[in-house]
Order: sequence, then structure tokens, then C-alpha cells
Amino acid sequence: SLEATKKHFEKLSYDYRSLEAEYDAIDRILQFDKSEIKSKLSQKIKVKEGYEASVSSVLGDSLEGSLNESEQPHWNSIEPINNFNPPEKVEPLINFIDNPSLAKYSLTGVGIVKTEHEAKIIQASLLPGQAITTEKGGLWRWDGFVIPINSTSPSEEILKQNRRLRTLEKERTHLKKTLGKVDKEYRSNEVNYFS
Repeated sequence: SLEATKKHFEKLSYDYRSLEAEYDAIDRILQFDKSEIKSKLSQKIKVKEGYEASVSSVLGDSLEGSLNESEQPHWNSIEPINNFNPPEKVEPLINFIDNPSLAKYSLTGVGIVKTEHEAKIIQASLLPGQAITTEKGGLWRWDGFVIPINSTSPSEEILKQNRRLRTLEKERTHLKKTLGKVDKEYRSNEVNYFS
């Protein structure tokens, strides 16, 4: 019916405007420069939901490094002499990252365990370049350096907001298509109703 189609269209329009507002707000907060030349690692790396604390514990402020060598600070694209592996019998953290970008080599020697207790035990047997983290974050490096779980890190929130922005982009595209279809249906019903 015309009334049902109109209500459906109005609800979709409201949903779209709400989604658009959230997208714009996050985009403004993150202050992304959309040009490829100013891309930061945090914009490119794609971390699976729930692993932001782990990755931010490992990479920290380097997540805000540029992918362009003319910007400061930045990541260089290199092939390291040693290719580190994560500690034995531990899940590699890189398995939870869809696109590690230039941070690939920073992440290859990092394993992830369930608990802080496991991390502390494994830390003593880490080889140079290796580290352990947990799903809740924290970092235990081969050299004795530790970042405790629940240490605050703005990079964790940046990763979460980046993931949310990508999700909103997909939802926005889908909703825009649906809105177009419902608008067309509404206009067709309106013409038939008044004919």
C-alpha cells in the first residue's frame, strides 16, 4: 500500500541520515586526509574486532606513522634481514589482521595468548624480536619490556573507530541502494494511487 511504502521510505531515510551523521562525526574526529599521499598506518591496517587492544599494545604510536616517506614520522617499505616467527605453540597475532600494511614485519614475531599468566611464563623463553600479547592487550617483549593489560592507549580507540568507519561505509552504500529502490516503489505507488 501507498501508506506502508511511505512509512518504510521515511524510516529508511531516518536511518540513512543517522548513519551519515555518525560517519561524519567519526571522520571529523579522526581527521583523515583522504589523499593517498597522507595515509597513516592506522587508516590502512584492518584489525579484526576484539583485537584492537592487542595490536595497539604492539604498535602503539607507530600506528599514526605515515605511509609516505616525505611525511614525518613515517614507515619505510623494507625487507628485513631476519624474518621473525612468533613463539612456538602460540597463535600468531598477524592471523587477526586482514591488512597489516607496512607493519607486517613488526607483527610477525608476535604471538597472542589467552591470559596474562601465560604471557608472563612465555616471556622468559622469547627470542630476540619476539613478543606476546593477549586479547585484552598488554605486551611482553623478549627484552623484558612489559606494557600491562589495561594500559590506556589512544591508538586502540583509533583502530576501533577506523573499523567502525569501514563498517559504516558499507552500511551507507547498502542503505543508499535500498533507499533508491523504495523511493522508486513509493513514487510508482503514488502515481498509481492518484491515477
